[in-house]
Amino acid sequence: MLPEGSDPKLLKFIHDLGVRYEFVKGRFDLAPADSVGRKVTRRFNILLSEINVFRHLLKFDLSGAILHIEAAPWQSAGLLLALAARGANIFVTMHNALPDASVWREFIWKLKIGVVSRLRKFRLFASNQDTKNRFRRWVSESFFDTIKVTYTTVNPAEIDSVRAQEGNRETVRQRLGIPAEKFVVLCLGQFIDRKGRWLFLDAAKSLRAAHPNIQFVWITSSVISSSDRERIAAYDIDDSFRLVDADAVGKERREILAAYSAADIYALPSYVEGLPVALLESMAMGVPSVSTDVYAIPEAIKHEETGILIEPGSAEQLADAVVRLHNDQELRDRLGKRGREFVIANFDERVASQIAVDEYTKALAEAR
Repeated sequence: MLPEGSDPKLLKFIHDLGVRYEFVKGRFDLAPADSVGRKVTRRFNILLSEINVFRHLLKFDLSGAILHIEAAPWQSAGLLLALAARGANIFVTMHNALPDASVWREFIWKLKIGVVSRLRKFRLFASNQDTKNRFRRWVSESFFDTIKVTYTTVNPAEIDSVRAQEGNRETVRQRLGIPAEKFVVLCLGQFIDRKGRWLFLDAAKSLRAAHPNIQFVWITSSVISSSDRERIAAYDIDDSFRLVDADAVGKERREILAAYSAADIYALPSYVEGLPVALLESMAMGVPSVSTDVYAIPEAIKHEETGILIEPGSAEQLADAVVRLHNDQELRDRLGKRGREFVIANFDERVASQIAVDEYTKALAEAR
């Protein structure tokens, strides 16, 4: 079940997989809550969405059913408690650690999490070990031990199929208008502050004069505001940086994966991350990757072994890493090869899926 108005690209991927889906009324409210009034409005919209979800699920017999739901226990405790009262086995996946907050807010969160985690039929997955570890202070040791890590993953067969297709690099570059001689530093994802977008541009600007053949490219599906476009234009580096709409790359899953083939380096200078799938995909595609030493990223990038780690907030370190890889073909080859091997060996979607299925099966057996 998905909220009305879900991303058409996501719906296409789900449809292509042959997964049945239906819609539930939801209220998207992503505008900043920069006032008390806005906070109240956003909380009200969340509550309405939770009520709609609950009403929608009432048409099913939930007794003993498996519900894997994207509803944070520190935010949607009421919904989870109501579903538990209907006899459902509830699973929630945490993708990121809880953010820093005021003492009062953290007290409320801990209270809600404490209540929900004591439900007999409630279980948590964590999409990386860092997220699980950071959750330890919110729950009892006995509940903490039940949390399974179901990693963010890649599909090795799909990756290998795309890698085996000849001409991807040339095709993608021609489609995006990137000259063959350019050395491409790629990022793929939301063009937002926490992803380090302005550091990416700072690095591009700093290398422009000394390395005019280096092209920084960011592929995104984000809607770019007029103020962001003005800030990008102020850098005056059109010859060194390109912001590309994801639709220009293609609408098929294979076309998105093939986009990594156009890159010589993948760079993600994030401030806050769980374990981003785009980073894992770039590594699985054999692209030497650079990212920040934050949260779960070091679970994939082992510095100097499977990629290069830099400190968050340092455009200088990002630029230095790019130049180092630019000048050292052997290093690029070694990090690309080892990064790919590590991701394929440790982040296979079949492994994470089997962990989840085993937990579902266990829950169903206990319900009998």
